[in-house]
Amino acid sequence: MAVPLDSLETLRPLLLSSPLGLLSDIDGTLSPIAPRPEEARVPEGVRRHLLQLIEAGVRVAFVTGRRAEVARRWLDLPGAVYVGNHGLEVWDRGRLRFAPGVRPFVARARAALEELAPLGGLPGVLLEEKGPVLAVHYRLAPDPERARELVLGAVRLSPAARAFQVHEGKMVVELRPPLGIDKGRAARLLARRWRGVLALGDDTTDADMFRALRGLRGKRVACVAVLGEGTPTALLELADYTVPGVSGVEWLLGEMVRALRLWRRPAGPATDAPART
Repeated sequence: MAVPLDSLETLRPLLLSSPLGLLSDIDGTLSPIAPRPEEARVPEGVRRHLLQLIEAGVRVAFVTGRRAEVARRWLDLPGAVYVGNHGLEVWDRGRLRFAPGVRPFVARARAALEELAPLGGLPGVLLEEKGPVLAVHYRLAPDPERARELVLGAVRLSPAARAFQVHEGKMVVELRPPLGIDKGRAARLLARRWRGVLALGDDTTDADMFRALRGLRGKRVACVAVLGEGTPTALLELADYTVPGVSGVEWLLGEMVRALRLWRRPAGPATDAPART
């Protein structure tokens, strides 16, 4: 079970790994969850620290349920990799790539959107088209549990929706292509490039990422659960550490910047010398 992270000293060997990779979810991790997806904002301190880490040579990749292009435009951090739709697409070095078999589901998701359009008439229910993925949010519903039941019921009755797998997150139901692709698979592919990996996440889909990383051999790995309303038990069971919400993430990133500057200094006084790895 995860323990609160209040010092980076225990992470020193990991943070001195080279190359070092940082994998992070976005919503609920780098930005507070907003009532509507388009209203989410990443605090300036979080953005600044991420840019500083990139400039320090840390490989930064965002693994999100948002579309890769949307995440790229939103964060606008040169040098980062953007993995969108839970691993179905990747923006890297100026190029957008889709996983094999994804493209046919763009039209199928549009058909499902047409069949599920009446859900948009329910109070507080929002439909979000994400290319090959369709998300139905019910966070704003007066009775979220009742709204969830209605959404799942409509999905079961939709012929077009049967082409997808149904996944649930925090106040959202998603239809995703049944291709065996999730954040875990994406994380493993990225982590092959690095010696050390620090992963951040807050939701059920991030548990897939933590689970995949914990199975890696020959690498230093630490998984940090970002605590918030409704933090999944599965995430806490797979995490090594916790931080309190987005403010805790901002603290962690800032401490990483400071620690790397200190520990990577040329050998001087013994207290400043990096630990042996």
